[in-house]
Amino acid sequence: MTFKLYSIALFLLFTLIACKSSVSDPDPSNPSNPSNPNTASSNKITVEKIAGLAIQKGDSSCMGFARVWVDAKEGVCVGLVKAINASDKTLRKPRALIQLPDSDDFILTDMGGWGRRLGKVVKLKKHNQQYEIVDLGLNQLSLPHAVALGPTNKVFIGEDNQIFWFDASEEFPTKHVIISDLPMADGKNKHPVTLFVFDKAFNLIVNIGAPSDQCLEDKNQACRFTASTAGLRFYKRTGEMSWSPNYSVLAKGLRNSMALAIHKKSGTLIQAENAMDLKSEFSPFEEINIIEKDKHYGWPYCYNFENQSPAFSSYKGFKCQTGYQNSEGTYQAPWVLLPPHAAPLGMLYYPEDKNLFPELKGKLIIAFHGYRSPGHRIVYFDVDEKGRPKLSDNKDAFYWSDKKSINRSNIDSPYQKNFYKDYVQNMPRSAQQKELIKGWFGYSPYRPLGSPVAMTVARDGAIWFVDDTGYKSKQKGIFIIGKFDGSPRKLSDAIKDENEVSYDLKSFAKEIIQSSATIATRFMALRKNYLSKYCSGCHATTWDGGDLANRDLLLEDFYTFVFASGFVNAGNSAQSHAVMAIKSEVRPMPLNPILRPDALKNLPILENFIDQELASIRKVAVPALNVRKAPHGEKCGTVVKENMPFYILKSQKIGKLTWGQIIVPPKIKAKLIQQCQQDAFWIVVSGKYSKEF
Repeated sequence: MTFKLYSIALFLLFTLIACKSSVSDPDPSNPSNPSNPNTASSNKITVEKIAGLAIQKGDSSCMGFARVWVDAKEGVCVGLVKAINASDKTLRKPRALIQLPDSDDFILTDMGGWGRRLGKVVKLKKHNQQYEIVDLGLNQLSLPHAVALGPTNKVFIGEDNQIFWFDASEEFPTKHVIISDLPMADGKNKHPVTLFVFDKAFNLIVNIGAPSDQCLEDKNQACRFTASTAGLRFYKRTGEMSWSPNYSVLAKGLRNSMALAIHKKSGTLIQAENAMDLKSEFSPFEEINIIEKDKHYGWPYCYNFENQSPAFSSYKGFKCQTGYQNSEGTYQAPWVLLPPHAAPLGMLYYPEDKNLFPELKGKLIIAFHGYRSPGHRIVYFDVDEKGRPKLSDNKDAFYWSDKKSINRSNIDSPYQKNFYKDYVQNMPRSAQQKELIKGWFGYSPYRPLGSPVAMTVARDGAIWFVDDTGYKSKQKGIFIIGKFDGSPRKLSDAIKDENEVSYDLKSFAKEIIQSSATIATRFMALRKNYLSKYCSGCHATTWDGGDLANRDLLLEDFYTFVFASGFVNAGNSAQSHAVMAIKSEVRPMPLNPILRPDALKNLPILENFIDQELASIRKVAVPALNVRKAPHGEKCGTVVKENMPFYILKSQKIGKLTWGQIIVPPKIKAKLIQQCQQDAFWIVVSGKYSKEF
């Protein structure tokens, strides 16, 4: 079929998973397992979807919460926390939480998005094993992220431009601003989110992110940003609930300190660095730094240990040699490295007085938010007496990453081992990370990609964390890491047999590319003139150094850009992240666009592709879809329910208006022929029947 014959482009994202599916339960000790001798003799269980995740229906085996199919350490489970009765039932971008003293309740920050005044702070109030989202009236906040308990157990919140506290015992608390001079997200600061920690005396240590990725504004000369940003500020406590506005700069050369922790016994301040975004998949590595006063940790001049950054290879004003006294400060190399592009956004020491996980006591736990292959996991390190990751005896430290292609054939072994020494020259130190939660890669329709952010340890020792991936429900993004005596739950436990009908989005992308020379040609130009130039540093795919004329890579990139990335709202560039962010108040994309006029010059290529070429494809939802042997006849084959998403031509509408030909994937049609014993079918959507296909 040619593209011009399509009057409606409708395809099935999910088929049998929609309402029920059958899988084998690997855990015979689970009382809800039908294979348990004390239950029915059936060896099948029922799976349901909540917040985009497949879970066993009625399951509560993770300390009272539904156990999620995520690879975890032996004896550990990941549980989904349900939130109920919210006046605003959708948590849009939850970022951090903390449990209130002597209470089962939590305080949660929700950024709401990357624009200003979209955020809020809510209370999670416990009702049995569910948590009600309680409105505190703390709304229209600007990028609220950090939450911590301060003096007298008051709750402290960090916005992009200020830090305030409130009394959680009040029904509608009053904001008390204590720090108000933080660099506001005015479109010039690429890292505006505020993170802070308290030291033993409740002095404040505050992250001030670099306004740039690599300081390309000042290539091969002194970077303008290192004097007052890209570091840590120290605010001295002057009273019970007051802090001096006259801060001092504690440390410099830190691009974005979104993970900070203080070792209770030694007082060591440790930082996990979100390093610059070089294009390579294996460089640069993220860092763990031991913070010392007046040291310079290298950004933007250095990366890894003592490597000169490419943009400053000819700059003689800063020497990347540990202990060298540069004019901007004495250079201090990282203690050890973390996997490249892991994006650490949460870090804590597991308390010594918690007994739920004895093997984790005192260990350093880090949440990797990054979407690239080493990210989307939670790891931990053994530490020395100063709280520093314990150094390996050799240079064979390694990390896990997802394999390039994950499918049914390798779903039980989807990870590959990467040794640091293979990618780091002259590595003086290394430490071995251990996996608490292994790669939470996306695998449709069973789960979206995991993106853990901040963590906290509850009174019972369970580790609570939030995930801002984009679960479109009131249960979005609240999880616990709990104790579990059975076998770890793996994704392969949820996957049905090989004969299951599923629709591959890549097949639909291939149909579009092969059927429309216009879209193929325009997208090829977009890859060459925009994506490869401005996006590949953070969003590397085959357009990063790949053969731009290669047809297979073109198909892969089209699928990623249009269907998988979540950055494009086809037909609406104003609501597409890739375009909207470049025009918004915060985090312009690509990075530094104002100072790179070529990026703005080429922006219309992106906008036109979204608004014109992709205008013929948009996502809609329909109440139900059934396959029948004839109009008003017997149902046959798959049934899809509950507002599943489909793609249709923009010029057509489902329901009261016109109905055109349906695109049916060959795999699904073959399955229907086998099930229904005929080769002609009708599909009904909301009472409207398709043509025979």
